[in-house]
Amino acid sequence: MSTYEVRKDTPEEEFAYVGEVLDTVMGSALGPRVTGLELGDRYDVWFLIDGRVKVLLGSAQDADLKMKNVISTLSSSDVSDLCVLDASTPERVSLRHQPDLVLPEWAAYTK
Repeated sequence: MSTYEVRKDTPEEEFAYVGEVLDTVMGSALGPRVTGLELGDRYDVWFLIDGRVKVLLGSAQDADLKMKNVISTLSSSDVSDLCVLDASTPERVSLRHQPDLVLPEWAAYTK
């Protein structure tokens, strides 16, 4: 026996997360510092701050809480080099310096 998933979402429903994430991220206090967003995979959403801080949101679920925790973590941390801030689990936000982080060309980060 085999199973398969039947998609019932319309394209508008399937990609509704894009507008939600854009509104949440760009409408936050960090909006002016965002240099790019990667929204192609609804379960692997991330964006860059100042071209050097990669913020992992995971899915768009709880995006408001995740952004609140991102802002709190960044305001209490010294971020002067390439790093990854993982907020995909709102209860366990982590910041780690990652000097070997490979960024997309559009990040335009130079050391």
